Amino acid sequence: MGSVDSNSGVASNSNGAPKRLTPAQQQLLALRLQRERTQRGSGVITARRQTVGPVSYSQEALLFLDRLIGPSALYNSPFCFRLRGELDVPALNRSLQALVERHAGLRTRFAEVDGVFSQVLEAVPPLPLRTAALEVSAGLSPEQALQHQLSQIACTPFDLARGPLYRFELIRLGPCDHALALVIHHVISDGWSRGVLVRDLGELYAAAVESRDSSLTRIDIDSIDFAHWQREQLQGEKLDALTSYWRGALAGAEPLSLPVDRARPAQPTHRGAVHTFAVPADLVAALKRIALANDATLFIVFLA
Repeated sequence: MGSVDSNSGVASNSNGAPKRLTPAQQQLLALRLQRERTQRGSGVITARRQTVGPVSYSQEALLFLDRLIGPSALYNSPFCFRLRGELDVPALNRSLQALVERHAGLRTRFAEVDGVFSQVLEAVPPLPLRTAALEVSAGLSPEQALQHQLSQIACTPFDLARGPLYRFELIRLGPCDHALALVIHHVISDGWSRGVLVRDLGELYAAAVESRDSSLTRIDIDSIDFAHWQREQLQGEKLDALTSYWRGALAGAEPLSLPVDRARPAQPTHRGAVHTFAVPADLVAALKRIALANDATLFIVFLA
């Protein structure tokens, strides 16, 4: 018995001595590895450098909902930073500009032709940062006024066909007290990418303040590249098999009826709220064991 190093094309005998494959054997090995890669589906996403391309399946769903519901802030993703201390506003503006230039998703808008959606990447981003003073109305404390102003920024709908699909606004509360509001539509951002944007913004701002180049590595893959890859992977027999599996798995499933304390309205109002609470560590550990035993994530267990 022996083994083969697919990278070098060198075989080894059972005693570990190298044995080089003949040209014919190397060709057969290359064909076998290529066939296996084709059967598994390539995990490599190609950088295409396109400015117009397909949308991903999740983007397509959000674009359909946008057409169905109409202008809405339902899928706006807002977050805010309270910045206390000396703030270099020109450096912040430059760092936000660099952030938009770095992440193609922030320069994306969506076009529709004959019912087919496309992503369109804009080459030159608009100036990202707007500035405003805190507007305190009668009867409101400064903190209440800030929350009201932030809510207005967050709840203004985006035009997905025109863009930009982000909104950056700096509210000045005092000489060394600011609130930075960032609102990004969910069609170009999610919870994971929010963390990436915050990390990159921190490094870009530090670099701008220190008049140096940032340490961030170049991004070669954009959302159009991912959409191409996703649609290449999910088609033909593979897509048919996945669709057949889920139709079978969900066959006979009944609509979920939760024991809520009030009847659902005929039309969703989307007037929700957030209730924050702590889960004891021993209970979290037990829930993690349940998740592990059922090949599920902790999120799925909490949802259940």
